[in-house]
Amino acid sequence: APAMVAAAPDGIRHRVSLKLDAGGRVLIPAAMREAMQVGEGDTVLAWLEDGELHLVTPRVALRQAQALARRLMPDAGSLADELIAERREEARREDGREGSGRGAADG
Repeated sequence: APAMVAAAPDGIRHRVSLKLDAGGRVLIPAAMREAMQVGEGDTVLAWLEDGELHLVTPRVALRQAQALARRLMPDAGSLADELIAERREEARREDGREGSGRGAADG
């Protein structure tokens, strides 16, 4: 049986029992808050999936969204890099037009 526990997903191996208070609130244990790097007043994102409550930080959600985008568009490369390259090319074209305009005015 110990081999089965070792093969179990983290979500099963690291479960803890929590109780709802009268207001329906759950206290996230300190060790879990530290692992999530959240503190009082921080925002977490929550959703239900197959009857399970999931909580993640916005930082983790962003990382997950980026990973999903990479899987869905593996050949897309970095959209930011493409945008920067396009802007640089536009700037080079603008500089070329301005340079030729100055020469005509001077002559």
